[in-house]
Amino acid sequence: MNQSPADPAWLDGAVELTVGQRVTLEPLSGPAAGSIYSSRIERVSERELYVLSPMARLEVISVPLGTPVRLGVRLDTRYFGANVTVLEHVFHPEFLLGLTHPDVLQRRNQRAFYRLPAIIQPRSAAVVNDDGAREQPLRATIVNVSGGGVELVAPEPARSGQLVTILFNIEGVPLRSLAQVVAVQAPGEGRFNHRVHCQFLNLDWQVRERIIRYIFRQQLELLRRGVGGEAAA
Repeated sequence: MNQSPADPAWLDGAVELTVGQRVTLEPLSGPAAGSIYSSRIERVSERELYVLSPMARLEVISVPLGTPVRLGVRLDTRYFGANVTVLEHVFHPEFLLGLTHPDVLQRRNQRAFYRLPAIIQPRSAAVVNDDGAREQPLRATIVNVSGGGVELVAPEPARSGQLVTILFNIEGVPLRSLAQVVAVQAPGEGRFNHRVHCQFLNLDWQVRERIIRYIFRQQLELLRRGVGGEAAA
C-alpha cells in the first residue's frame, strides 16, 4: 500500500538508526506533551537510543523518566515513527535522553498522521448534538493539526464523546469539519484553557489531502531551517 509522504509508518527492521541522524521527539505526557522538538542521535546500543534532550530558547525541556515519547525520523520523502519511553538521563558531556530502542517494541501496522504544532484561529467552533444543532460555542484556538484531527485550547469545558464543528482556514481556504472529542485536559495551575483533543469524523478526502499537503510543506520548511519545537501556521 502506498503512503502519503506526510503519513508516519511504524519503524521496522529495515530502518537503521545511526549516530548523527536527525529525529523529532514528541512527549506524549507531562508538561511538554503536544510539542514536537528537533533532536539528534548521539549513541546507539542494542536496547537503548541516546538523543540530545529537547531544548527551547536555549533551555533544556524537562522530560521525566518513564515519559512516553513519539520518535520520528525522515528518510528521503518517507516519515517513520514509533512510541518509545525515557529510560535514562545523562548529564555529561551533554544532556541526553536514553530511550527504549524502537526495535524492541512491538511492531504495528496501523497508519497514523503527523501532528503539526500550529496557531490557527477558527472562523467558528461549537459543540453540537447528534442532529448538528449548536449547543455551545467554543472560543477555541487550534494548537496542532493533522490529517486525523486537531487539538483545541478553549476556556469552555468539553466532554469526551461530544461532537464539535470547526470551520478554519488552511492557506486561505475555508475547511469545514465535524470532529469528536476523544480526550480533555483540564487547566493546570495558573492556566485557564482546556486542551480538547478531537478526531475528525467522515472528513471529505479532498479536505484531508489538503491538510496533509499543507503539513508536509510545513515539515519541509522546518527541516530546511533546522527549527525544533512548536511551529506556527
